[in-house]
Amino acid sequence: MRNKKIIDRAANIVWNEQNDRDAETCTLGHKDISFTKKDIVAFAKDKFRNLKPKRQKQKVVNKRKKRRKQLCKDRADPSVIEAYTKEYGADPTLLLETEYMSEELSELKTDNEEEKKAHHKILLQKAGFVGSDEEDAVVWEVVRQEWRSKDFNDIVERIDKIRRRLHREAKNKRVHTKRVNIGTVKDHAPEIPVYPFMLSNDWLAKFNQENPGASLDIKTCNLRGFGPIDDQPDTQEQDNHGPGTTPENGGGEVNHSNDMDDGDM
Repeated sequence: MRNKKIIDRAANIVWNEQNDRDAETCTLGHKDISFTKKDIVAFAKDKFRNLKPKRQKQKVVNKRKKRRKQLCKDRADPSVIEAYTKEYGADPTLLLETEYMSEELSELKTDNEEEKKAHHKILLQKAGFVGSDEEDAVVWEVVRQEWRSKDFNDIVERIDKIRRRLHREAKNKRVHTKRVNIGTVKDHAPEIPVYPFMLSNDWLAKFNQENPGASLDIKTCNLRGFGPIDDQPDTQEQDNHGPGTTPENGGGEVNHSNDMDDGDM
């Protein structure tokens, strides 16, 4: 009803201006063209329909960014960092940038509704949902960055295990949306400086082959406590970085795990 009022209001404005073309308030771009009231309403409805999908897509993008930021915040919780540092002897705080993380998709990026339904069915099965009563259940698909090394993925998984354990110990009653990883990856270069061990050797070799002369912003050494011991800094200074694309800077094979994932990004 509200949309109809907006469309009718817009149509009335154009109709009135069209019937008084000499008025100072007339803003019609083509004053020599006349439309019927029915045509104007049809144009307004078509314009409104075209705007709606764009608005919906932006809402999805905003929700996705919000989820990534919230998960990074949860991972960077002092209790999680303290527990990880105690168990593994290294502080992972600087590895928890939002841009390093994966995406969480609530549906397939396509306008084909049949493809969306088929993909959602796969996610439901992976998440353990069965039966028609659970067809509308929400499941987020974890889509990892293809450039991430297995070493880096393993670190994120350890952090998530600690985070979930602390939630259970605190008897956190928050309902968690199920997340699944079916092996989908996002193929693009990292957008911010990365530590050498974070890059997959395979991805880096492929990037160099497909982008001759291109460079990546790779820090000159790894974060203390991560990556090969001989590639870690001798001091606490962690801010130095520079471009580089050599395969030797990689950190192992990219992880294409198909395991159930409750938060790993």
